[in-house]
Amino acid sequence: METIYNDEKKWCVRPVLTDQRPKLIFKIPMGLNALKEINYYPSNKLFVSCMQALLNSRINEREDREMKLHGIRYSFLVDKISTIPDSKIGQGILHLEKSLAALEFLKQIQSQDKVETKICINTDLEIDGTTAWSSGSTCSGHSCDLATKFVKPTHSSNFLKKCDDKDLMRNWRIIAEASRSVGFIRDPNCTGTGFRVGSKYFATARHVVFNMTATNDIIDIKKLRSRDCYVEFEYMSPNQKQNPENLFHFTDIVYENADLDVIILQLSGEHNKSFPPPISMISEIHKDSLVYIISHPNGLPQMSDPKIQLYELKKDDVKNSKEWAASKGIDVRNEYSDIENKDKILFHCASKHGASGALGIMVDKRSNEPHGVLMLLRGYPNFLYENISFTDADKTNFLIVEQGVLLSSVYDDMESQEKYNDLVEDINDSLHDLDNIDCK
Repeated sequence: METIYNDEKKWCVRPVLTDQRPKLIFKIPMGLNALKEINYYPSNKLFVSCMQALLNSRINEREDREMKLHGIRYSFLVDKISTIPDSKIGQGILHLEKSLAALEFLKQIQSQDKVETKICINTDLEIDGTTAWSSGSTCSGHSCDLATKFVKPTHSSNFLKKCDDKDLMRNWRIIAEASRSVGFIRDPNCTGTGFRVGSKYFATARHVVFNMTATNDIIDIKKLRSRDCYVEFEYMSPNQKQNPENLFHFTDIVYENADLDVIILQLSGEHNKSFPPPISMISEIHKDSLVYIISHPNGLPQMSDPKIQLYELKKDDVKNSKEWAASKGIDVRNEYSDIENKDKILFHCASKHGASGALGIMVDKRSNEPHGVLMLLRGYPNFLYENISFTDADKTNFLIVEQGVLLSSVYDDMESQEKYNDLVEDINDSLHDLDNIDCK
């Protein structure tokens, strides 16, 4: 009977001899494809079945690894591209496609955690005498195809999320405090987000109120005061039963600025109902501080968008975007209007319809209070709001960015106009002044 040894994936095949003859070593041709076509020792069923089982196992393993590596490649591309500035995404994609073979993100994991690497597709068996091995060294010093490696984690530290968004619980307590001031404004046809300021006021994006109530391009105060138009606070979960204690209607417009796209509405006081707390700080944004957006996108329960990325407009961003859009037959005359307004700020966040008017909160290392710093207004370009379909590749050719108005600019505008003196004084009464903090 013939014996096949399999110790730690080292294969050998030897015949059993009946006479005392010198030991013979049989070389099996290398290559998985070669093994598929050759039947060794057809008269010996044990050998044939063992070899066939080995081949089937290797083929199945290869196919499984190919599928996994397709998933790894896709995830790597998505994660890598998401970290590249918009203006460089186009070149970034080409660079990624060319450098995938290097698989540097896996190499970094290997160097840090000493992850065991296995060679997947090039698993041609080299059986020479008593030793057979997978040629792992063939890829270590050369550029390999992405699908030739599979990293098997060997330490618990490898079980990491794609995005490391850990945050201090201190920050979330501050955000939770600010969330009490945020509500969503609605009527039967439209929703938006806004927040409490002063003793009895509610601030939101002007275009939200305009879209709800405008008649002949003018905000209709009668519609604003109707029972169908109101703000709801403390909307925290789906299917939540509406609590009348959290609903408030509007009586008047106390501040309006079309250029800043901000409006402040007076809430209707009702017997035995207290207003939610207003924001207690209005500050400029500090570069070393984190900014969070609290909103009700699409009228959904309240959400927080953590650690938004502030964006600095680059010289040719708008020019390049308009040129690409024009090449596709898109009218670009007003696509990026007002994007360079110094009273506003650009950033990247996960905004959706209904988030307009959302409160941007800064968490400052020197204060345990939430600092109101911005109001979310819109996203650029305008044609993203139209019924035009864009591929992911298309979106690398033009600037996509969100914009908000700085609350410090809104405060300065109110303070500069005598007619708003009473409103400024009222808001000031609700603000906390902290030493060594740059706030109004």
